[in-house]
Amino acid sequence: MGPRRADTGRGRFAEVAVPVPVHGPFTYAVPPEIARSLAPGALVAVPFRKSVAAGLVLKLLDEPPPKSPKEFREILGIISQAPLIPGELISLVNWVAAYYLYPVGLAAKTALPEGLLGRPRLVYRATDEGRAALAGGKLSKKAQEIVARAAEQHVFPRDSKEGRLCARLSGGGLLDAGWELASLATRPRRLTFVSPKDKARGDLSVREESLLVHLGERGRLLKELKGLVPNFRRWVKSLEEKGLVELSLVETLRAPLAVREEPVPFALTREQKSALSAVSSARDGFGPFLLFGVTGSGKTEVYLRALSEVLGRGQGAMVLVPEIGLTPQMEARFRARLGHSLALMHSGLSRARRISEWLRLLRGEARVVLGTRSAVFAPVKDLGLIVVDEEHDPSYKQDEGLTYHARDVAVMRARSLGIPVVLGSATPSVESFHHAKSGRYRLITLPKRVDEKEMPRVEVVDLKGEEGTVSPGLKELLGQTLAAGDQAIFFLNRRGQANFVLCRGCGFVARCAACEVSLTLHKDPPRLLCHYCGLTLPPDPVCPTCGGRPKPYGVGTERVEEEVKSLFPGSRVARMDRDTTSRKDSHKRLIEGMDSRQVDVLVGTQMVSKGHHLPGVALVGVVNADTGLHMPDFRAAERTFQLLTQVAGRAGRGPSPGRVVVQTFSPDHPSIIAAASHDFLAFFEQEIETRRELGLPPFSRMIRVVVSSPAKGLARSFAHDVGQRARRLAGNAKAEVLGPAEAPLSRLRGRFRYHLLLKGESALSLNRMAARLINIPKKRARVRLRLDIDPLQML
Repeated sequence: MGPRRADTGRGRFAEVAVPVPVHGPFTYAVPPEIARSLAPGALVAVPFRKSVAAGLVLKLLDEPPPKSPKEFREILGIISQAPLIPGELISLVNWVAAYYLYPVGLAAKTALPEGLLGRPRLVYRATDEGRAALAGGKLSKKAQEIVARAAEQHVFPRDSKEGRLCARLSGGGLLDAGWELASLATRPRRLTFVSPKDKARGDLSVREESLLVHLGERGRLLKELKGLVPNFRRWVKSLEEKGLVELSLVETLRAPLAVREEPVPFALTREQKSALSAVSSARDGFGPFLLFGVTGSGKTEVYLRALSEVLGRGQGAMVLVPEIGLTPQMEARFRARLGHSLALMHSGLSRARRISEWLRLLRGEARVVLGTRSAVFAPVKDLGLIVVDEEHDPSYKQDEGLTYHARDVAVMRARSLGIPVVLGSATPSVESFHHAKSGRYRLITLPKRVDEKEMPRVEVVDLKGEEGTVSPGLKELLGQTLAAGDQAIFFLNRRGQANFVLCRGCGFVARCAACEVSLTLHKDPPRLLCHYCGLTLPPDPVCPTCGGRPKPYGVGTERVEEEVKSLFPGSRVARMDRDTTSRKDSHKRLIEGMDSRQVDVLVGTQMVSKGHHLPGVALVGVVNADTGLHMPDFRAAERTFQLLTQVAGRAGRGPSPGRVVVQTFSPDHPSIIAAASHDFLAFFEQEIETRRELGLPPFSRMIRVVVSSPAKGLARSFAHDVGQRARRLAGNAKAEVLGPAEAPLSRLRGRFRYHLLLKGESALSLNRMAARLINIPKKRARVRLRLDIDPLQML
């Protein structure tokens, strides 16, 4: 079916976001036969160039836009009859595309679950005439086969020959043609749900009583009762016969996860009550709050109480966490309180599960979403509260494609809806705390841990002159911790066995052929790996240059794990980094191992620092605090302070007092000193003055422009052109242009990289300036230009 064209005088028009790297949206004519059923937020099939694409309807128009062509191509058909994205979310997608200077179609693709803006396929269903012809036996053998299939379920042509036959049958009125996405074609499951009935119980067996306790007031899926009571099906049937429970079938694309029991919530502290009262008082308007609470101060409980109040008013809520590793523990607590009204959204879910959760939220079956940065676009009905936990975390910033910051998008979404947003952290970002100090955000503090627990005592070990990975003092403390039956965390923000492999004879270092970095040695399994592009090579025991024997240098988490095992052979050691958490539920299993005391020492990267509540941990060892301290980034000191404070906060949450050992070559650095004394305010005061003197955010706005190409000369010359154009525009924007220069990673994934920095006081002026740079004609198609807009510029 080829694309048709329509005159501009025919009916209505639609602005459609198509996921292509061209700034849209695109205007299409709406055929009269679908005009009544089409609505903003619907997915449609549209002709694009010489193909067919799925598009998201952003707006319906009665008249064509000004300066329109004389004719428009028509929408081919509706893929989703009901809108898949609400109106307020369409506005948010438009804002994100405009602010981050990104094509609106690709912004929409980022917002929607993967697969919802895939390539549509033409499908056919049997009409009444087709069914009659099939019953009358008047069709050819092949036509009979196709109509029979189409009578049971939709049919999509297997090849061009079958496609032509389907088109002829459609033209003859035997088949109806339509469009669908494979990702939306998943059939719902029918699952048995057990609901308790309000009826006098009478005499019950112990197991029947136990089942009713597990069902609670809300009920559960039948499959969730497995393992809670022996022969659970028998006892459910017995309760049904007694009229105490009711069984029903519920449809869902994928079953929600099980609900776990949680102890009765503890009484709030005075500070927690004050924090909850402040958030509750902002229910009728936009209110940005910064909840600044030390590690272990009970921020999560404040979130849960605030969510309960929001749900009690019939509204929905959103909770963002920075990394997938945080979701298992958070999910267990939230699901115990909220039941099946909770939906999850993160990259660890299958595509079908993510689409299922999206649809549950859209239909109002789930009222609260818990997820990572992409969940900021979730279609929560009647959204009444947004929570951003660990708001300082750089994981909220997407580095590829649409480089949005989920915390900032959350604040803008809350502002557009007129609802409160809570940014929580024990180590707030410098920008957020500055906003709180200047009155833009309302500051709420939780200065003490719950139950009056002391903050862990921190000892700083100077590594100069020390040998080995684990210092004698840290080794001694680990032995005492294990002897007492407590647990420990060892933190090092580097994966692998060794940072690089070097031949001392000739200086050869194994490097990535596509990136300007050395290859990291991994031992399990043995390989040399590029952490940027994934290039993998077998370790070579012989130097390819001189025939010598290369040796590993530097330390990674694999080496730390190995050394802890050798120092304490009887200890149970586990590792949490990207290599051990790539499989489904791997984060969850590791945390459950710590909860159940099946792990004595957990070695890991920054994943172990992210908000986990592990009461058994009495010792935290920071193997090397300097890994990110001296990076060419003005936020390096801030991020080092945050990481050290956060990982130290895992210790001492249970009955045993916490101890922390920080090993460093820079014991006198301000961020190390402040982290050792748990003194955020001291760090902030020094850091904010440094930024004020240098004119760095939050006292300026910054946009980084990255130019890349497979040819180094092409990248360099185009970056020079961009720099010249930027300097001509800088006067009107009152901006400063730094560069171009080679990027810190001068070659990445086979592309040479140069960058420039635009710096000014006005975010609006800088964005306008950057928008004009995007439109500079590329010398060749192989040149790419990417913008990286610094966070928190819109407030």
